[in-house]
Amino acid sequence: MLAVVQGEWATAYSYLAPDVRQSITVEQLQVVAQPFRVQAGRYGKTIDLYKLGYRLRGAEAPEPFVAFSFRADTLRRVPHFQLDVTFRDSTSRQVAGFTLIPLAGAEN
Repeated sequence: MLAVVQGEWATAYSYLAPDVRQSITVEQLQVVAQPFRVQAGRYGKTIDLYKLGYRLRGAEAPEPFVAFSFRADTLRRVPHFQLDVTFRDSTSRQVAGFTLIPLAGAEN
């Protein structure tokens, strides 16, 4: 996630799971990650661990995730955004996906 926020595209791309790399190019990654870059310009490029856990979605297998927030939001009750990174399973070290989630209660 830090590589995405800092615009280190080759590094960020190398962290993606092989099946994800097969489905997108580095250029497509840059387009998908643009919302992260915009918010990093607003809140700074430093991120901190916000939370981690498993998402339970009905009958599907639990989805491990790690969530980050911008350091500028550290003293806020609710950060402006959660930077979400997901993995295929609990032993995976390669990224399956990432999302920028605006949080309710945060004034964006």
